[in-house]
Amino acid sequence: MIQKAQVKRIMKGVAIENNIGKDAVDVVCQAAESYIVELTKRAATAAAHAGHKTIKASDVQLVLSFN
Repeated sequence: MIQKAQVKRIMKGVAIENNIGKDAVDVVCQAAESYIVELTKRAATAAAHAGHKTIKASDVQLVLSFN
């Protein structure tokens, strides 16, 4: 699970003048986790297509370039 304190710190760094509600942090954590899961699945597919078992930075970068 993504640490909520770190997410809140990032959010606070962006929204300096706003308070950050616990529910907002929870939603962002859930969204980030879902994004990471999907990105990893797609990177694993790219790695398999390239013929290696280890997901490399280049696999992740390839997937990100399609977005």
